[in-house]
Amino acid sequence: MTIGEWLQARDPRPPAELMDGLERALGPALNKEAVEATGEFLSAAERMLRALVASGETGRSVAADLLTIDALTTYAVEAATETLDDLPDFAEDAMARFANVIKPGSVPPRTS
Repeated sequence: MTIGEWLQARDPRPPAELMDGLERALGPALNKEAVEATGEFLSAAERMLRALVASGETGRSVAADLLTIDALTTYAVEAATETLDDLPDFAEDAMARFANVIKPGSVPPRTS
């Protein structure tokens, strides 16, 4: 089973707009084996979050991106429960990756 097939098999299935965002974020990773889903989802969420923070954009214009980041993170946890033996290590890695999106002492520019 591929990551794309794994996503298609979710019940309930993600709404069409969210599925489009997930597919764009994952790109070629959709064709990788589903056992790699945890890492691929987490990496895609981190990439999107870094780009969003760097852009300084806030508000409704980035709502779809935030929902996609949230869904990628949720699916990473869901996939981890299916494939990983050590959930605490996964959770620590995920928290560290997201915490390091903004370097300590730096504050991204704010726009409205």
